Parts: sequence; C-alpha cells; structure tokens
Amino acid sequence: MKLLEHKGKQLLKEAGIQTPAGILVNNKTYDNLSYGKQAYQRFFNEYGGAIIKAQVIGGRRKKAGLIFEAIDYKKSLGQIDKLYQKKYGGFGIDTLLIEKKLDIAQEYFLSISYDTLDRRPMIMFSSAGGIDIEKNQDKIAKFHPARVGSLSTVEAKKITGDKKLADFLVKAYHAFIRFDCSHLEINPIILAKDG
Repeated sequence: MKLLEHKGKQLLKEAGIQTPAGILVNNKTYDNLSYGKQAYQRFFNEYGGAIIKAQVIGGRRKKAGLIFEAIDYKKSLGQIDKLYQKKYGGFGIDTLLIEKKLDIAQEYFLSISYDTLDRRPMIMFSSAGGIDIEKNQDKIAKFHPARVGSLSTVEAKKITGDKKLADFLVKAYHAFIRFDCSHLEINPIILAKDG
C-alpha cells in the first residue's frame, strides 16, 4: 500500500523522526471558509509563510506544480484555489499538507527498499538530495545492513559520515522494519540552519 505524505510522516514521527510543523486541510472545509481556511491563516501568520503540498500518490509533485511556497497570504489563497482545480494521475486534489518552511543548510536523500535478489533490505543514501537525485546515481551510496533486522549507528555512520545523520538513518531503518515497508523514501531529508 502506498501512503500519502502526511500518513507516512505520522509513521516517521512514531519512529522518533522530526518532521516540520504542519496542518492538513481539505477542499470541503477550506471552500466553506470554516476550519480549513482559518487554520491556514493562523498557521501562515505564526510561521510567516508556508509550503503547500498536494496530497497525492506519485512523484515529481513539485515539477507538476503541486508543491509551492506561500510567501504572500492573499496571493496564496488564489494559488490554493487553482491547486484544488488540478488533477494528478486522473484524480482530483482534495487534501493539502501545509508545512512550516525550513531554512535549509543541506539536503540529503534516503531510500530503503527490499532487494528481492539478495532477499534483504538495501539502503541508498546521498548527501545530494532534492529533485532529480535519481539521475545522479554516482552520488548515491548503496549498501545492505550486516544484519537484516537491525542497523547499528556505527554501520550507518560509515555511509553518512556524520553521527546525527547516522542516528536519523537508524531510526528510518527501524521504521522500515517495524512498519513492514517494501519501500521508504525521504527526499529531501533537511538539515535546517538551526540544526
């Protein structure tokens, strides 16, 4: 089963991984000027802007215009209206994840999937995350954990080169195992300027 981003982030939070502050709104509450629009305005004012993300199954959302940065509240209302009118993969967009914009110091890429040939999880990690990372295979390190059910911080640090990232990787791997995932991808992992 593929999960929408906000559902996946709930599982990551359960695994102890930090995610940006955010709220979920849908076109019914938003269009009726009830909870959704009021919640968005409070959120926007609290954080001085937001990242708006259509909740659809599939990749390349930013290139498709389904993710944008809201820096002007009134203008963003029109952008949201247009977003609700779009279709993706033949389906309408009815739910948005509105998140705090982070000041990015560095982006990373992580993918964990089940390698059917080796019959064990494979981890792919890169210190060059973001759009089109899959086109830069030479920047992606690939490895199998020594033991299928666990990943040590020491083992993870060999790939990340950083203790904090290694801890993150261990938590993500344990989420992959705990929630019986066939694939877990986080792109980008963000190191914020505030750490």
